[in-house]
Amino acid sequence: MGVKQGSGKAYRTPLGRARGLGSAHSGSSDWLRQRVSGLLLIPLGLWLGFALAQLPSVGYDQALGWLRAPWNAFLAVAVAALAFLHGHLGLRVIIEDYVHIRPVKVACLLLAQFACAAGGLAAVLAILRIAFGT
Repeated sequence: MGVKQGSGKAYRTPLGRARGLGSAHSGSSDWLRQRVSGLLLIPLGLWLGFALAQLPSVGYDQALGWLRAPWNAFLAVAVAALAFLHGHLGLRVIIEDYVHIRPVKVACLLLAQFACAAGGLAAVLAILRIAFGT
């Protein structure tokens, strides 16, 4: 019938031939990290929204004083870090699902990772610079 003699692959099932070619087993941890970061952003986002809603009635110096409070600075850093992490995980899923040309996909993934890391680092450093008054 078209089966080559001596070829072990000819007698394997399609599942047996496909083993080792599939998932890198990182999808479930990324999915969980995205859900946890999203859940953590809900109360942090509510805190930030209520806090920022009160700030228009105060001056620039009072707003800086608000961010210099240790608890507010800590929560602001948490919001920035989690928001950029959550954004990166979402961008990664979109790129992996919709970009099919391998070099373009790799370039987009690297660009998204760099942009999210740079944006998150800049946000955290800006908050810390204000918090410590340097």
